[in-house]
Amino acid sequence: MVITFLSHSVWGQDHREFLDWLNQHKADFVNCAPKIEEDQYRLCDNTLVDKNLLQSLFKKTADDLHRFITQEKIKLKVYCNGGSAPGIFAKHCVAPDSKSLGNLHGKYLPEENTILIQSDASRGDLIHEYIHYLQFRNSNPVYGKRYKAERVEIQKALVQKMDKAIEKSKLAKTQQEIEPLVNSVKEASAQLIQFSYWQDLIDERNIFLLFLNHGHEFGVSKEDLDLAQKNMGFICKREKLPGHECVTPQDKSRKYFDAIIGLLHEIRPTVDDKELMRFITNVPGIAASLTLEKKITALNDYIFKQTKMVPDSSYRSVNQLDNILPDSALKNLKAHCLGLSILYLLAAERADIEAYLVRAPGHVFIRVCEKSRCKNIETLKRGEVVEDKYFIDNLFVTKRAIENGIYLKSLDSVKELLASVYLGLGYISGMSRQNELAELFYKKAIDHSRGFADAYSNLAAIYAAQGRMSQAKVYSEIALKVNPDLTPAMINLGAYFQSTKDLKKATEYYDQAIKLNPLAVEAYRRRAIISRDLGKHKEAAADYEHILIVNPNFCDVLKDLIELSKDKKGNGIRKSKLAQLGTTGKCLYLPVTI
Repeated sequence: MVITFLSHSVWGQDHREFLDWLNQHKADFVNCAPKIEEDQYRLCDNTLVDKNLLQSLFKKTADDLHRFITQEKIKLKVYCNGGSAPGIFAKHCVAPDSKSLGNLHGKYLPEENTILIQSDASRGDLIHEYIHYLQFRNSNPVYGKRYKAERVEIQKALVQKMDKAIEKSKLAKTQQEIEPLVNSVKEASAQLIQFSYWQDLIDERNIFLLFLNHGHEFGVSKEDLDLAQKNMGFICKREKLPGHECVTPQDKSRKYFDAIIGLLHEIRPTVDDKELMRFITNVPGIAASLTLEKKITALNDYIFKQTKMVPDSSYRSVNQLDNILPDSALKNLKAHCLGLSILYLLAAERADIEAYLVRAPGHVFIRVCEKSRCKNIETLKRGEVVEDKYFIDNLFVTKRAIENGIYLKSLDSVKELLASVYLGLGYISGMSRQNELAELFYKKAIDHSRGFADAYSNLAAIYAAQGRMSQAKVYSEIALKVNPDLTPAMINLGAYFQSTKDLKKATEYYDQAIKLNPLAVEAYRRRAIISRDLGKHKEAAADYEHILIVNPNFCDVLKDLIELSKDKKGNGIRKSKLAQLGTTGKCLYLPVTI
């Protein structure tokens, strides 16, 4: 069948009358969805799409699909994607990357009976444009009109009207002659813009709903389903459409997504968010009717099995920027607790699942809830569900800190998430001796969460590193007023009194920190120095031994213990261990400045 445009005069169609007709039936189009009739799908403009044909098309290879389109007498022009992944249609490229497609993967041009497609488009993208072709060919009227053929005809007439007015304006000699021509162009342009709403509502929305509601019947890929859901959300939001099909996770909430994207643009000189956008787009649809446990399983499967994220709980993990920010974490496929928690919040937000960030000493995790039921998710254990007791016992959370809402509290605010991220960025900067940058990040953390004791304590440590001891003391005291059980703040005050030679007071703070957290290696390290300098070598050696029980790879601690100890046999073992760590590059360091 050859497609021809009917003349405007044959249809007797005025664009204003056509727009009136569309507005008259707006509610019908808004509330309509594709439905199946025997072996055909009827779209809302009465276009019929054969179910068996769709099943066949989605089974075809890219080459076979390309061949089918051309055999249908449709011109097909493939534009080459110049990136590292040229795509499944790359062998059919006939032109360089086209700016005319913009961010679109494909476009159907009725006037030329031509489909334009990017070489990295999916099969579903090409089938989507083929359905547009079927819509244009459709001869079944809806509410008395052939919607798409008539719409395209009117749009063509409006473009011609604009072109003629522009040509005439070039010949005009006076402002009086030019003004009506400019008004004519503006009027036609405004009318064309009105039609874009209807194109989204009827043409695009119908195909997206066909894929979403019936795609499982004819084999739509997950990639195409996710894209359909994403684009459906854009249309619904832009056109303010009602209906259950418009209530997509993307529309309901984007607070975490928007906050993280904003943060990346603040931190990165240039942002490459392709992996992050792919992660968000590919989050599977998780039915609201599922139990809380099954929702958690679905999120875990997506993050740890499908995306293949690997938890990194190593000592060095907290020092690496790529383990925090989601764009780089997704590229490297590993992250520590904060990086994984960000990904979990983004996935839960996309899937419309209630999730919160939760803090514990030196750690964050996720809490997923449904009504009054909640489950703790330990991301460092690949999403394992754990009780509060797990964190209380392993991270030495005090009852007072829980009662005061310092730890194990569900945090619903984006500001609290950003505060935790800034804290992590400050720590990384401080460890790389970028003290001014660390100070900036810690102040940002405090600005986002005034009651964040860890940020005050860490800022105090930076002031101490800069020799600003009075400020270090003040901020450590503020941290302890907010959280009286914060061991890093106790260690900071111990370091302050150690620097002023008040060794008794310093030791009291170190003792208190170790009593609250037996794994507080920096408190052992500083107390050992005091004991060593006072000639209490036995006590100092005991503290060094405690550190090496927590982590045996601290090479500087091993060296100090070797110098202090008179145990030749023990020192021989330590020297062997030290050499092995140095050879394998596994040395860790626990430097202390007084």
